[in-house]
Amino acid sequence: MASLSYLIKRAIHMDYRSMFEKVNKIHKKTGKNRLWLLYDIQKCAVKYGAGYSDYDLYEMYNLTDQQRDSYITRGRNNDLVLKYNQKEYFQYIDDKSKFNQLFNKYLKRDWVKVEDDNKQQVIDFINKHQQFMAKPIIGSCGKQIEKINRDDFASVEQLYQHLLNKDFLIHQNPFYLSYTPVSLLITGIVLNP
Repeated sequence: MASLSYLIKRAIHMDYRSMFEKVNKIHKKTGKNRLWLLYDIQKCAVKYGAGYSDYDLYEMYNLTDQQRDSYITRGRNNDLVLKYNQKEYFQYIDDKSKFNQLFNKYLKRDWVKVEDDNKQQVIDFINKHQQFMAKPIIGSCGKQIEKINRDDFASVEQLYQHLLNKDFLIHQNPFYLSYTPVSLLITGIVLNP
């Protein structure tokens, strides 16, 4: 069961419009009653720590309670992060560029944070890689990730401006480039000094 403080925080900051859009999407896909879906989403939030995105991603509307209980949901992941990490290390979990800097030797891929003061480094990366992924520095659940193809832009400068305006980190990884849309889930990172 999700912690009460987590549920309250999620309820206060929830994007209700997106939740209702998700309910409508699932309704159209499955034919299930919207009120039942709303009830079931809330049940899964309380019982399994599942947000409405988890509910859709894992197709919880098709699962038994036993199957639902086997997933690492957003709430459960949050509980693991809080339990097994010291607060001073949360910045490495929340900020992809800080994570990449700390674990760079293990990543085995080119990456760069797009900033005003490293334009040449970004341009060099763009010229080196025809296709790459662009991810928001802060964010989760694959939201706002873009698969970039250099040829889709009139110039390298136009592509640079596109990336700069969105506070992105860009990286090249052939595995991710073969999937569209990209949805990556990290189910737990333990940082110890």
